Amino acid sequence: MRMLNHGLAVWTVVAVAIGAATSAYAQTSPPAPPQPPPSSQAAPNRSGRSGGRGGQAPAVNVTQAENQVQQVWNTFVLQHSRAALQVTDAQWPMFFAKLTDLQNLRDRRQAQRRRMINELNRLAPPANEGTADDATLDGRVKQLQAFEAQAAEQELQIRADIDAMLTPFQRARFRVFEENMERQYLEMLAKVMGAR
Repeated sequence: MRMLNHGLAVWTVVAVAIGAATSAYAQTSPPAPPQPPPSSQAAPNRSGRSGGRGGQAPAVNVTQAENQVQQVWNTFVLQHSRAALQVTDAQWPMFFAKLTDLQNLRDRRQAQRRRMINELNRLAPPANEGTADDATLDGRVKQLQAFEAQAAEQELQIRADIDAMLTPFQRARFRVFEENMERQYLEMLAKVMGAR
């Protein structure tokens, strides 16, 4: 029953926050196109964006709430990107596919990075009584650095693919759109977490 109540509370806040974001977005951008993205390509959740280790109940609840928010938010971003960038009918299928690829990459990267950070935390706890030697720790840190560098290169490639299909105006609007969406996402996430 507690989980049911928690889920209802999360979705209530998500709905309110999405409504507020939509209202704020509508004041600066044209309305979203009537057709939503194909359901077969629903945006993935961004698991592991933050929160603690999965074995601790409070961290699991936070992550579950974040995942629920991210599922709704990814779809919201996809739906509103078309109007924000004034993407044409000819551009839309490829743009939708590439933007979905970008979201997928970010989701996977954030989840993997969270796992790697949690492993470092396990090997080198705050009390300085680590369970691993210096060579092991150094190796894990280098793995994290290599992973982050590779993920950054992959994101740059996808963004270059997106830029290649957009006009200069659309490329500029894409940067502004992403910045606005990230800010609104963090505001909405704070509201959802506060509702707990």
